[in-house]
Parts: sequence; C-alpha cells; structure tokens
Amino acid sequence: ARFYAEVGGQVVGYCTLEPEQGRISHPWCKKGFEAAADPLFEAAVQSARERGLTRVFAAYRRDWTPVLQFFADRGFAVAREMVNY
Repeated sequence: ARFYAEVGGQVVGYCTLEPEQGRISHPWCKKGFEAAADPLFEAAVQSARERGLTRVFAAYRRDWTPVLQFFADRGFAVAREMVNY
C-alpha cells in the first residue's frame, strides 16, 4: 500500500505499508513539504488498522537519527539492532 501527498497535482511525499509483513515506512517528503509527514504516516497506520494488523514495525539504519527519532516520538521502541557487512 502506498500513500502519497499531493500539492497542486505534484507528489510531494509518500509513505508505504507492507501489509503482509507489517512493515511501515518513514514518510519521505520533499524539502519544504515536511508538514505532510504526519498525515501520510497516519494514513498508513489507519490502513494497517483497517486491514486488521495489530502491530507494525520499521527497520532503518541506526545512524539515521532523524528517522529513528520520528518513530520513537510515535511510540515505537527498538526491538533489536542488526549488523550488516
């Protein structure tokens, strides 16, 4: 499931939900359109609820501090860290 934010017919942001696995993405927005992040994320979360998902997860690099903080601010907790070589 993909969710898009549009302004004047132009896509300015997106967020994804993989309902089979329960993975949700960070809402990525063009510079200047960061205000679209919360509505995009909420649309993805609402879609997860409507699909009967009771849990979702995100997986991002530990050095992507702003992305990790976005999820922490919304109640996500670190379940584990992975090392990839």
